[in-house]
Amino acid sequence: GIQGKTGPAGPIGPQGPAGTGVYGEKYDSAGNNIIVTANTLIPIPLTGNGPFAGITGETANQLTINSTGTYKIDYYFQGSTVLDTNITLEVIRNTNPITNATMIKTFKANLETAINGSVITNLTEGDKIGLSLESQNTTEVTPVTGTNAYLIIAKLS
Repeated sequence: GIQGKTGPAGPIGPQGPAGTGVYGEKYDSAGNNIIVTANTLIPIPLTGNGPFAGITGETANQLTINSTGTYKIDYYFQGSTVLDTNITLEVIRNTNPITNATMIKTFKANLETAINGSVITNLTEGDKIGLSLESQNTTEVTPVTGTNAYLIIAKLS
């Protein structure tokens, strides 16, 4: 026979559970000066903790990845140096810089300068992610007042 008409829509079902994101943030607003030795990676202090879900921040200056996947990392630093020099900001995975997460900027003496970047990369459970500065010359770096550095990581898949 002939197919009948479509009936009325049924009732709306119950709402499902809230989605769970995986993210974490560390930042710094203490503003303690950093002595950067020439051509040496120096960790950036990240003394403040933002929100966490599925990423932990119990390690000083680092976020720890709790599940393998693809992540977006946003990072930032702002400060000044006592002399003209190139400053490199790097995202460090365990002890090595992450490919494509290195930003270089020329800092003019006593002039506040900001460096920021984003990268999408694969991370593995147990990875410890932090920020480091490097300079072509030994110099003292003075972070700006207020939030002077942050590291934000969010899992994409």
